Amino acid sequence: MEFSAAGTLAGLAFNVALPALWLMVLSRQVEWAPLTELAIGLFFPLAFGVGLAVRKRRFSPISAMAMASILLTGAVAAFATNRAWFIAKGAAVPYLVAICLAAARGRVAALLADFLRKGPVLHAPTVQAATASPAAAARFTAILRTTTAWLSLHFLLQGTLNAFWNAMLVTAAPGTTAFNEQYGELLARNLYLVAAPCAVSLVAIVAVTVGRLARLAGVGWKELFPR
Repeated sequence: MEFSAAGTLAGLAFNVALPALWLMVLSRQVEWAPLTELAIGLFFPLAFGVGLAVRKRRFSPISAMAMASILLTGAVAAFATNRAWFIAKGAAVPYLVAICLAAARGRVAALLADFLRKGPVLHAPTVQAATASPAAAARFTAILRTTTAWLSLHFLLQGTLNAFWNAMLVTAAPGTTAFNEQYGELLARNLYLVAAPCAVSLVAIVAVTVGRLARLAGVGWKELFPR
């Protein structure tokens, strides 16, 4: 799986640092209309996400979730009359993903199984050998069905945390300068209020899943990953 320190830093800059800096500090120097200021703040992550999708020629589900959240934030600020819509917005996209994962658990597990057999995340020959028999293949799919259920709970956690902190930290009405400033602060604090707990949850799901697959294959963790 690709990992780029420069890409990670760029993502943090465009998704967190620049919007937060603009909404909390720089926009106060120009004092434009609140919706204009918010639109500029939302432009940074939106442009980064679209640019990344164009460069890589693909749009990942995570990117799609991020884009949907950005567009919903803009819609809430432009059309909502009270902050209840903003609180609901925080939960809407993750809850929808959780429901879809739960409803299509078998299909998602089958897609994951097919993907893992082909690599490059896991060592394809090892996975293929471990799931050659019908019984082993059924066990493999069962493990991934459980993983899909955990992922559904992961997104429920994310949506609940989003809604809770939206309610706690953004108390101003949408479409106001105070809303923009509080939203900028929320973006900055989300790194440890939402992103960190969700990262721990996701790492735990991956670790447990890899451990179960390693036991199924009768190999150690190292043998499961491509060299």
